[in-house]
Amino acid sequence: MTRAGLLGGGLALTAALALLGAMTGCSEGSDSGDGTGATGGGSGDGSGGGGATDETGGGAGSTSDTGGSGGGAGSPPLGTDGWTFDTDDEGWNVGWAQGGSFDDLDSDTFADYILVSWSETEGNPDPGALQVVVPFDDVSQKAHIRLNLDPGVDFTGRVMTARVRLESGCNENIAEVPCGAKAFVKTTQDYIWIDGGWTNLENHDWITITVDPANPVYSDAGYDIADVREVGIELGTGDNSSVSYEEAVFYIDSVTY
Repeated sequence: MTRAGLLGGGLALTAALALLGAMTGCSEGSDSGDGTGATGGGSGDGSGGGGATDETGGGAGSTSDTGGSGGGAGSPPLGTDGWTFDTDDEGWNVGWAQGGSFDDLDSDTFADYILVSWSETEGNPDPGALQVVVPFDDVSQKAHIRLNLDPGVDFTGRVMTARVRLESGCNENIAEVPCGAKAFVKTTQDYIWIDGGWTNLENHDWITITVDPANPVYSDAGYDIADVREVGIELGTGDNSSVSYEEAVFYIDSVTY
C-alpha cells in the first residue's frame, strides 16, 4: 500500500473513533421510568418528556399533580352564581311530570304527588339541599324540578352544574338498571329546551351533572343562550322494563353557573 493510502486509512480510522466516543458520551434515555428528561423514557411519574402514570396518561412536561394529556377530568368547578340551598329551597319546585300515573295528573296537582322540600342536614359540599320524593311506578317516567327566571339570564360563557344523589328507591337493582338525571335550561319566552344528556344514578353517591348551553347534548331549534328563562333537573326511570319501579328519594344541591 502507498504512503498516501496508509495516511488516508489512518485519518478515516481516527474520525471513526472520534465519532464512536461522541456517541457513547450521549444519554441513551432512561428505562427506569423516572421521567426526568430522558428522551423516550419508560412509564414513570410523568415529569419528563414521555413519562406517564396511570393517573395522568402521560404527556410532555406534565406532572402527576396537574394531569397530563389523556388524564381523566374531575368534577367541574362550581360557578359563581346559582343556588346552594343553605337555608331554604330558594323557590325551586316541581314543574312538570310524564309517564305512568303521572299522565293522570295536571299542572295544578304535580306538587301534591311529587314532593319538593328543604333538607337542613343533607348537602354537597355543605349542609342544605333540596329533597325530592318522586312516586315512580313505571318505565320512562320523568319529573322536572325547576326554577323560573324572570327576567331571563344571559348564560353566554357559562356552564350549569348541579349535584344530585339518589338516596333510596327507584328500583331494586339500580346498579344494573340505573335511574338517572339530566340538567336542562329553557330559553326565550317560548321556553325552548336545551339539556346536557342523561347521567346514570347507579349508586347512592353525589353525582355532578352539567349542561353547557353553548354545546348542548340535545337542543330544540331556535334556542338563545343569552335569554335563559328556566333552569332545572330532570329525574327519571329510563326505559328498561326488566324491573319494577318504586318511590325514590333524591337530593339536589349546588346548582351553579
